[in-house]
Amino acid sequence: MNYLIDGNAYINVAVNVVKKILSKDRSIGDEYYMPDIFNEGRYMLKETSRIKFRDFCLNYLTSLISPVYNEVDEVHIVFDSKSWRKKYVKEHFQQEESIDSEFEYKSGRKSDMIHLFFEYFQSEIQPHLEKKSGINFYRIEGMEGDDLIAFLHERSNRNTAIYTVDKDMIQLVNNSSSYTFLVMPKMMTRHKKLMYTEKQASDSIEVNDFFSLEETDISNGLDNILTKFEKKGYKRFNVDPTIELLTKIFGGDKSDSIPRIHKMTPSKVKKITNYLLEMYPDDLISRIDNSLNDESILDECVSKMIEINKIKDQDIIVSLKDSLKLNIRLMRLSTKMIPIEVKQNAYSLIKENVSNRKFNFSKLIEIKNNSVLI
Repeated sequence: MNYLIDGNAYINVAVNVVKKILSKDRSIGDEYYMPDIFNEGRYMLKETSRIKFRDFCLNYLTSLISPVYNEVDEVHIVFDSKSWRKKYVKEHFQQEESIDSEFEYKSGRKSDMIHLFFEYFQSEIQPHLEKKSGINFYRIEGMEGDDLIAFLHERSNRNTAIYTVDKDMIQLVNNSSSYTFLVMPKMMTRHKKLMYTEKQASDSIEVNDFFSLEETDISNGLDNILTKFEKKGYKRFNVDPTIELLTKIFGGDKSDSIPRIHKMTPSKVKKITNYLLEMYPDDLISRIDNSLNDESILDECVSKMIEINKIKDQDIIVSLKDSLKLNIRLMRLSTKMIPIEVKQNAYSLIKENVSNRKFNFSKLIEIKNNSVLI
């Protein structure tokens, strides 16, 4: 099994927990950082902050993997880079005048000095994990962590666990020729969560010329894995990845500042989603993925939106397809949506690591138990 970890989510959870711990430590003072006397104008974490953060990161990472450590072959931790989507949005609005040109992808996000934690992790902790435990780390120009996870996910035919706080990842959940599920921390909710699907392929999956793998084998394997997480306090949530994706494409996503398509209220989104699932029960996602080259599914969606909203204004009708193209490109996590030049960069940088570096859980435990050496 592969374990794919959203590094930004993982470190943000660690930062939030550690900052709360440090805020109660009177010896730390007012701030968890201080001026770097050797680099004017720069800052560094205080020693207590580094120690608390280091120990929590290693303990937390171990706890994420421990329920299924004997099932895991590879661990991949990915980090965000500047997204290709920002460039795409800018170019899109230069070409299309029918959509609100003030749209800004993922606007309004704030941060403080937490970058110091990221820098410390990547310069001091990451090299030990990479060298000794065999964890793969990636940060590729032009790609968000979500893109990297989708990229790695598509390149593998293994069962996959994905650690994330982002519900956009639900679209990657599956249970057909192999299974994929999400592992999510509590955040502002009561439970640690397992997002999975019980939706099955319609026929048995041919594995090779000698035998076929029955659907029940996949389901039983997933159930056994989820049970191991449940013993560590996780709760199961059954989801439909196709419905989740369509809901965000038509209804928008406030967390990423992606607007809903014209007058597509939740009830209307549900209506068009049900229609599309009925029309294309087996290949709807693949049609969406191929919409950059074959726009027939876009035309079908536009026709249905016109019918549902009773639209007669030609300017609005023209804008529907543009809005749909934009939301699909921003919301869908698929290598088919990623620009060729960005994708090629990922292929060249990931190829060697994916094929050679295997995860060693006992070495991770060793690093955790000897963290003072970091």
